[in-house]
Amino acid sequence: MSNKVAVPPTKDALLKSYRKRLKDDIGSMVANFTEIIKLCQINKSEEETQVSRSTLCEEEAFEMQVRAANMVSTNTYNEITNFQKNLALKDN
Repeated sequence: MSNKVAVPPTKDALLKSYRKRLKDDIGSMVANFTEIIKLCQINKSEEETQVSRSTLCEEEAFEMQVRAANMVSTNTYNEITNFQKNLALKDN
């Protein structure tokens, strides 16, 4: 049996991982925001479907609320935590 000793990551490695997560989280926020903007567009050439216009509007509104909630709850919280850790690393 071999016992593996966990090597603490260096300051540079931590900063690099925080930057990567920051880039990924911001990319996710941009993707959600882009999808919200796409939902807001009105297609004038839409043909009438069997689903009523009000039902489609409700569905789009719900999707926008879910995406906005995801942006705020997950990504923003993660970014604040990462910024705090990043500042703590730079202070040392």
